[in-house]
Amino acid sequence: MKTTAKESHVIEFMKRPTDRRIIEFILEHERCKFQDIERYIKRASSTVSWHLSRLKEANIISMKHQMYRINNRTLVISVMNRLKK
Repeated sequence: MKTTAKESHVIEFMKRPTDRRIIEFILEHERCKFQDIERYIKRASSTVSWHLSRLKEANIISMKHQMYRINNRTLVISVMNRLKK
């Protein structure tokens, strides 16, 4: 199965352990706050903030009313399933 450009973009982030854990957490919790992610990741606030900023710039996640969410759940779940195989 050929990988699309959008899938490759998500795969790039899913290969990084901290980014992957953040993405998985947000997927599982629909919408969550910075503090929720920080507690789960168990990293310094500055580290979590840096990763979240990169994921937002990459348009993988977004934030509205201080709640983070995955922009394209279908794409991200598809990529996760492909990586598990």
